[in-house]
Amino acid sequence: MRKKYSYTKKVNLPPGTLIYNGNRIVEDPEVSIIRYSPDTYKKRLIDTQLEIDEVEKYQEKNEIHWLNVKGISNPVLIEKIGSIFNLHPLLLEDILSPSQRPKFEEYDNYVFLIIKKIEWNKNEFDINTEQVSLVLSPPSLITFQEQKDNLFLSIEQRIEKSKGKIKNSDSSYLLYAIMDSVIDGYFISLEQIGEEIDEIEEKISESPNSALVRKIHSLKHTMSVFKKSVWPLREAINYLVRTDNAIISSTNSLYYRDIIDHLYQVLDTVENYREFLSSLLDLYLTMIGNKTNEIMKVLTIISTIFIPLTFIAGIYGMNFDFMPELLSPWGYPIVWIIMILITIGLLVYFRRKKWI
Repeated sequence: MRKKYSYTKKVNLPPGTLIYNGNRIVEDPEVSIIRYSPDTYKKRLIDTQLEIDEVEKYQEKNEIHWLNVKGISNPVLIEKIGSIFNLHPLLLEDILSPSQRPKFEEYDNYVFLIIKKIEWNKNEFDINTEQVSLVLSPPSLITFQEQKDNLFLSIEQRIEKSKGKIKNSDSSYLLYAIMDSVIDGYFISLEQIGEEIDEIEEKISESPNSALVRKIHSLKHTMSVFKKSVWPLREAINYLVRTDNAIISSTNSLYYRDIIDHLYQVLDTVENYREFLSSLLDLYLTMIGNKTNEIMKVLTIISTIFIPLTFIAGIYGMNFDFMPELLSPWGYPIVWIIMILITIGLLVYFRRKKWI
């Protein structure tokens, strides 16, 4: 569902002022910390009222620490986490602004990324988007979600069950795994949208109507939103890969290049869908034009048949006193026979011309 954000809350306020300007209010945000190494795995839910100030005590050396925050509508909580990890106020301001474009920023001891989760909603015939903010400060990774959902459940299960190389890698690989999981969701949404487009094409061919046009325009807008979410993300990761920094390990840079390849595929698919939707709109107009032409052809044939019949009826409807045919006992049936013969003759002619 397309969301509107309130920008007036921050008017005339200094930079770095922490105000949430989204519309997803989470009354009870959830904060969890996962610690793992090749041989260990521990997960703990943090009491946001009592334990958030002591979150550092749950971090151990030689372990990867993943702090996940579900719900960003509480600026006080975000400010506390920022002070614990020495995060820049402008970074925290971006976290609290769900309208941010995907981007990458590099600081002295950490990097900051914003990506968009995109999910197709068939019931509303629109996409749902969610901003996901990520702060990588090895060996820690902090993720911020707009709402309480299971977006990263598959990543948690991979760590817990030691699937793949995630448990034997550093925190920059964890960042890659999370981003890759979100981007995989793009392909799922595009596949579902593709099915909708195929269905619209089939309906246009069978019975075009104005409701299909509204769906086409809605999907074209969806593709525009998709492109706005993916294009800057590709540029951000491109910059991340090109930048030499010690935060992203060189052994994992290849995986980030793989993400860039996936984003190119997403953008190619989005562009193909946009072009196809435009062609569907042209197809709709063509089908409507053909249907109109068919109706006009039928009406023209009917009018052509009735022109001579109307002429004959007009002559014998003038009511002159001296019209010999009016007094003839065969006048009426003869006129009917002439009219029927004219009608049959015209129909045969139209048939030979393949007009009907």
